[in-house]
Amino acid sequence: MSRSIEFTALPTSDPLDIDLEQGGPILPTTYPPTAATSSPNAPTRLPRKKSTLTAKIEQLTDKAIDGLGPVLLCLAFLLLSVCTFAYFSVVFPFHYQWQEGEGVFGNLGYIVNMIWSCYLVWGITANYYYAVRTPPGGVLDGIERTTDDVTYQSVLLEMETYTEITPTCKRCLLPKPERTHHCSVCKKCVLKYDHHCPWIHNCVGHYNHRYFVMFLTYLSTACFYYVFMGVGPFMLAAAVDNG
Repeated sequence: MSRSIEFTALPTSDPLDIDLEQGGPILPTTYPPTAATSSPNAPTRLPRKKSTLTAKIEQLTDKAIDGLGPVLLCLAFLLLSVCTFAYFSVVFPFHYQWQEGEGVFGNLGYIVNMIWSCYLVWGITANYYYAVRTPPGGVLDGIERTTDDVTYQSVLLEMETYTEITPTCKRCLLPKPERTHHCSVCKKCVLKYDHHCPWIHNCVGHYNHRYFVMFLTYLSTACFYYVFMGVGPFMLAAAVDNG
């Protein structure tokens, strides 16, 4: 004995339901509150609020970091310049000097190390410059504001469609793509935000992250090479002072 079960499609009046054959988007369904959530005795999760003192301290810290940015830029340039001058005027001549009459092959060590040293200096300088000058990337990058803000407002209106399924920044009220965070120093959301570096007076984000990493790589390599090459002059100077 077999039973036949009939399924009847329930009519829907929800305007957000879109036929899949039409190629429309599938929007999330909103469910009514259950008894557990609608109960007056259910626990309520309150948003965390910062104290006034903590907020003031954070604001002062952000302003100090932003104000020290140009000073740290000049200090970084000064340190790099002094180290470069000391290397080419003291450390490098201690190991390599151009020998007159030896030709290219006789001065091969001089040429190779000079090229390598200049390459490190170029890598540090170029990547530091691009890390400073390249914008890290924002949510509204590439959108130019017109006099009547038509383009800007239309984009914001389109973004409102995704606010229910995309996280929204509580400070600038814009959608936050994955790995996007709000920088309290720059006062904007940064794509693939890593951190705000005061030494470059800029955020490290999507568009300048590679320059920042390459700058640190070249700088670390140059520091190890500088220490390795500077052992000889340091020991000689120490022997002269002691004797």
